Amino acid sequence: LVPITAGLTANMAMEGQIIGAILFLIIFNVVQFVVRFGLMYWAYGLGTKAVTLLTSNAKEFTRAASILGIFVVGGLIANYGATTVRLIIGETQINIQSLLDGVLPKLIPLLITLGIYVLIKKGWTPVRCIILILVCGIVGCAFGIWTGNSQAMDADGNTLPGGYTPLVEWYEYPVPEEAAE
Repeated sequence: LVPITAGLTANMAMEGQIIGAILFLIIFNVVQFVVRFGLMYWAYGLGTKAVTLLTSNAKEFTRAASILGIFVVGGLIANYGATTVRLIIGETQINIQSLLDGVLPKLIPLLITLGIYVLIKKGWTPVRCIILILVCGIVGCAFGIWTGNSQAMDADGNTLPGGYTPLVEWYEYPVPEEAAE
């Protein structure tokens, strides 16, 4: 609207006629006022229809938002879930974590999340679930099941696999190959 109105009235203003500037302001402001006023009522009508439409489809909207939320939580679990198991079984030293990662990387965080989901569906409160996770984490770390990224060392200064010195030693740690030589 501005270029058209300015193009029509600019020539008059350049010739020194004040009516060019006044005509520009009148045309521009009147048209703008009429358009804004009309669009305001049109938008109000659409808004009330949208509220009616959204409230009538609230169940579908809530379901779609829930699916999106679950999708985002699944992505966060895959990116930030870093629970690992340091269980080495038998004389041949079968590493459970490498077996699980071979089946499905990040399987343990997925199983923990699904377990918490099942508990909440069975009526557990989120506070009880958090307490369960804390107890399992503390007990698992005390027995050396859950590992971290720290570099723990034994009495001889050798780095332990898994990086954590448990409070309770319930199995023999494998001797690192360079320390055995």
